[in-house]
Amino acid sequence: MSIMMNELVEESVFLLKKYGTHFILRIILLIKSHFVLYLLLQIILLTIFTICEKNIKIVKLLRYIET
Repeated sequence: MSIMMNELVEESVFLLKKYGTHFILRIILLIKSHFVLYLLLQIILLTIFTICEKNIKIVKLLRYIET
């Protein structure tokens, strides 16, 4: 389960870097340094990506097509 959470965090970091939202990325990295807030972030990301699973698959497909 923890591996899946880390993959979700990595996916969100990739999307944030791709679209140039460095401010939001800094906030996520700051939250990651605080364990309780980091767990809360993982729960939120898991919920969002579970709801938007099809959109994430489309993003991965688009990333594959771009390379």
